[in-house]
Amino acid sequence: MMNPPAVFLLCVVMLLPASTGCSLFGRDKAAQLESESERLLADYRYERERANRLELLNNVLTERVESLEKRLAIHVDGAEPTPVADRRQPVDFPSTSRAVDPWKPTLRR
Repeated sequence: MMNPPAVFLLCVVMLLPASTGCSLFGRDKAAQLESESERLLADYRYERERANRLELLNNVLTERVESLEKRLAIHVDGAEPTPVADRRQPVDFPSTSRAVDPWKPTLRR
């Protein structure tokens, strides 16, 4: 039978390599988790800034729609509609090429 100090020494000798191996694996895992944490934090900050920009854009567009709706309501309610003939028509310059009917099939040579 082995004496107690020898058993203790044997246990320490056997556990020493196991403990250093665990710490090596623990460091790698900790570094991996830290890297992933930093990446997730950067993604979160990017998405938060993007959400803030979209909210600002939404507010600007909402204000613009409200303004245009008010102008439209004033125009419709406050003024007589102008006849189509009185509205400015775009200038139609004569074309030098033949008019092409988009519905007529063209023959390719």
